[in-house]
Amino acid sequence: NLSLDSMEENEMRVAVTNEFEELFLLLVYVCEAGGQTFTYKTTDEMSGPWEECRGKTGEECKRVIDDDPTLESEKIQIVGINDSDVAVSRIFDACRVVIYVDDDNVVMGVPSRG
Repeated sequence: NLSLDSMEENEMRVAVTNEFEELFLLLVYVCEAGGQTFTYKTTDEMSGPWEECRGKTGEECKRVIDDDPTLESEKIQIVGINDSDVAVSRIFDACRVVIYVDDDNVVMGVPSRG
């Protein structure tokens, strides 16, 4: 048995869902670098990942990524895998690249945005 109250509640859920879907479709990633604004609809449109960083030191890798005009140098961070005093936010940031290095300062994995 559907009551009027439950029907109104279902209509409200549909309205909220539709609003959310519309807002989600408008989601874009925006990065500012070098006085310019870069807007991306998907992460596939962004530069990276940087495969060429494999086997390089953290600083060598940072220089490679620094050549990307869509990123600010301050947003490229080198983090030692055993650095307990460094906190990296787990919140996705399309304008940030974290380069993880081992104890010998060699890049671990492939750096990418996030």
